[in-house]
Amino acid sequence: MNSTCSSEYQSQLNVEYAVDLKYCNNTQLLSLSLQLSRSGKQGTLNNQ
Repeated sequence: MNSTCSSEYQSQLNVEYAVDLKYCNNTQLLSLSLQLSRSGKQGTLNNQ
């Protein structure tokens, strides 16, 4: 992942992960947050 967020990446985040844009400079936290969000959604679907 890039050390800074590209405008294209920010646009993608803005759709579902707008809150995470606050942490855009902290890519480690951003990446973790996205992974948790995605795995959480998938886990909910898989468990049900």
